[in-house]
Amino acid sequence: MHTEAGGEAALSDRKSSNREHRESAGRRPKKAAVVEPPPRKLRVEKGFTSSEDGPSTSGRDTVESARPGKNGRGTGAFKTSGPKPPRNFSAPRNPNAERSAVYEMLEGRGKAPKKSLGQNFVIDADVIRRVVAAAGVGPGDVVLEIGPGTGNLTKALAEAGAAKVISVEKDGELAAMLATAWEGSDQVLVEEADVLRWPFEERLRPFLAPGQRAKCVANLPYNITTSALKKLLPLGSLFSSCTLMLQEEAAERLVNASPGDSEYRAMSFFVNFYAEPRISFRVGKASFTPQPKCDSAVVVMGMRRPDEWPEVTSAKAFFSLVNVAFGGRRKMLRNSLQASQHDPAAISEALEELGLDVKARPEQLSLSDFLTLFRKLEAVRISKKTVVQEA
Repeated sequence: MHTEAGGEAALSDRKSSNREHRESAGRRPKKAAVVEPPPRKLRVEKGFTSSEDGPSTSGRDTVESARPGKNGRGTGAFKTSGPKPPRNFSAPRNPNAERSAVYEMLEGRGKAPKKSLGQNFVIDADVIRRVVAAAGVGPGDVVLEIGPGTGNLTKALAEAGAAKVISVEKDGELAAMLATAWEGSDQVLVEEADVLRWPFEERLRPFLAPGQRAKCVANLPYNITTSALKKLLPLGSLFSSCTLMLQEEAAERLVNASPGDSEYRAMSFFVNFYAEPRISFRVGKASFTPQPKCDSAVVVMGMRRPDEWPEVTSAKAFFSLVNVAFGGRRKMLRNSLQASQHDPAAISEALEELGLDVKARPEQLSLSDFLTLFRKLEAVRISKKTVVQEA
């Protein structure tokens, strides 16, 4: 009995000990209280400031850090007294990338390209050389440069021997920096202006010799392509050529669209009326900064002099007819023109003379077809007017 009782007591002690061991092993120590240090001031040398003179080189900008979080790490939220460095303003990984002095000044001042002005700067030196070659710029030429940006192309045009380069830039800051870069030069003249309101004849003619025509080279923002072309193309007496950097899709539409294509539009007639367009070469989006979403193409417009334009009584009246026709693109041409007070019988007769169905739509007609149609309708209109006057 004694032995059994002793054995039971020993067994009970062991179970109690094992239980205490397990409980002890499963316990977690209490967390030590985290003592947060007070906010601290960091001093940053030569940080970005809001000064127009660029990064500070003498003063100090104060940077306040947020209160550190757990384990002494900050939240990463900082407030600076100056603007943040610009994003997307570095040369792409392109072996031909070239940075101008103006580009360096922009970056130094913390200025990024302005999306509102459609700024995408060409920085590929090979592309710049090819643009100059496509434009055929050489000694003695007078060149209008639209949208010089950071001045890479301006420099190349001057180096090609142009007698005068007039660079028109809408961005006031860029224009001021370009003017500073070319200060004292008789070869380059920088003007801050909106090219859509710029007096071409008044500003260019004084630099041209009798009988000489200027050359236009432009890196147009995509959102003003149509408006700029409407200004430039009728100036065949002033320009011998216009070399334009356009969105590739727009270039294809203007140059290669033909009757029957979905991209064949009224602007196609406008371009071919005033010029002989061709695509010189295509430019990948990696050649720009910031990098656009699509590729571009360089288009050369060989400008026709006024005496080389197709013969019409009025270019304005002709394009009014074309615009009315394409305003009802999916409608029959006859119906669209009848709504604009044109004689229906004359429309049907003209279409038959062209070998077209009277139900033809505007996109089925070539420039030559539209010219024939216009002349026929104008002859009928003038004939009716004469009859009315005689009566």
